[in-house]
Amino acid sequence: MQARKPNIVITGFMGTGKTTVGREVARRLNREFYDTDQIVEAQAGMTIAEIFDRYGEAHFREIERGVIEGLLAGKSGVVISTGGGTLLSPLDKRLMDSGIVFCLSAGVEVLEQRMCTSMSRPLLQAREAGVNIRALLKRRENQYKRFSHQIDTSDLSPEQAASELIRIYMEAI
Repeated sequence: MQARKPNIVITGFMGTGKTTVGREVARRLNREFYDTDQIVEAQAGMTIAEIFDRYGEAHFREIERGVIEGLLAGKSGVVISTGGGTLLSPLDKRLMDSGIVFCLSAGVEVLEQRMCTSMSRPLLQAREAGVNIRALLKRRENQYKRFSHQIDTSDLSPEQAASELIRIYMEAI
């Protein structure tokens, strides 16, 4: 019997490249790729911004937990990209335990450049998006630091970040 491969779980602040890097990792390793935000949107029939607007963050997190439970049901060796706040909840510890977690990061200035024009980020819907990025990142910073596999994507292309992630993953398994 072949041992189950650990999942690759990618977390980090919005704009760090979780989805883009995750897709590239899955493509290179010939694995299934799941983006929890995209699954939430498909199940809810609305964007995350609309969910936040109509029902609030708590409702979004409920849907997200259901998505995670579905992903954990019998899957192994897949690549899972999470929303920026997903793994900050103790309820989602099971997702972390299902595989090797990688936390992507980027400098504040890089995040501002990547996200300030995005209207799809419900936690940044304000004229002061740069201030909001800094405040939200500051609140989450210590929680993100607890993940042992950190990759700063500030100066990396998605392909370079994927190569680094795969290198670390292969060494860890």
